[in-house]
Amino acid sequence: MSKLTLPVRLALLVAGTMLPLIVFAVGLAYSNYRQDRSEATRRVLEMVRSMRIVLDSEVQRITGGLQVLALSESLQSGDFDGFRRLAVGFISQYGGDSVLLLADRSGQQLFSTVTTQTANLPPRNNREIVERVFASKAPQYATCSSVRPRNG
Repeated sequence: MSKLTLPVRLALLVAGTMLPLIVFAVGLAYSNYRQDRSEATRRVLEMVRSMRIVLDSEVQRITGGLQVLALSESLQSGDFDGFRRLAVGFISQYGGDSVLLLADRSGQQLFSTVTTQTANLPPRNNREIVERVFASKAPQYATCSSVRPRNG
């Protein structure tokens, strides 16, 4: 075996000592990456759970308020003008774009906070949810995919 020159020997010595350190550093960096990714996933799931709890409680609060409105004396007696004050007060908590509608079993709107003219209100365009409300006699919640945009 021929003798290696001094520079080659030094290069092999440096490579032999540095290569395990480089492999160890890469392994450590990968391990930290996996741990950070796992921690980030855990934090995102905690955030989603927290948001779900908040949204569930908000939906329950709104449902409770609507159930109280449904039992109001003015609505029970068909006094839509008196009911309008209660309804507008209720939906004012949710911003200017909020609307409260009442419909009968056929889907014909009987009341809307958008207008005081109740005689010419159009029928509901989401008849399935109206039918589920009357069939179950319980609150029903529409998902974004089940709400169709209004034509016209």
